[in-house]
Amino acid sequence: YTYKGLREAVGLSSDEYASLYKAWKRMLGRCYDSRNASYEVYHNKHIEVSVEWKYSFENFLRWSLVNGWEKGLSLDRIDNDGDYSPDNCRWATSKTQCRNRCSCVYITHEGETKTLIEWCEIFGIPHYLASNRIRRGWTDFNAIFSKVDARNGGVLHY
Repeated sequence: YTYKGLREAVGLSSDEYASLYKAWKRMLGRCYDSRNASYEVYHNKHIEVSVEWKYSFENFLRWSLVNGWEKGLSLDRIDNDGDYSPDNCRWATSKTQCRNRCSCVYITHEGETKTLIEWCEIFGIPHYLASNRIRRGWTDFNAIFSKVDARNGGVLHY
């Protein structure tokens, strides 16, 4: 395929095609271009791009179109220690990506594991409040996500 032939074959506008091509180039840059700002992190973690994608933008493009690519989403590795490959990547929103960082705090309660932020949303308390309680050594799940001030028993207002 030529550029125009492939773009037309998959039914993308020039902007959409360019967006996917840039995502592919950014992925390669993070893993293989020592001038890339993120290279050291990816290099030190030995993260690579699958052969299927590394040498074929067309393969990456076709996978993207079948696996949920939409304008505004970005490529996300499901396992942050894993390679860029069809079975370890997805197209995700910024919110999803933020919740898939190695710095996220995960809490399991009654067999269900969620990020601290997700539990905060469920219980309606600010993330900073739960984070501060955990930093101060609180371990009881219900206390961490309580809307009651444990110091004086009063209802918190935030």
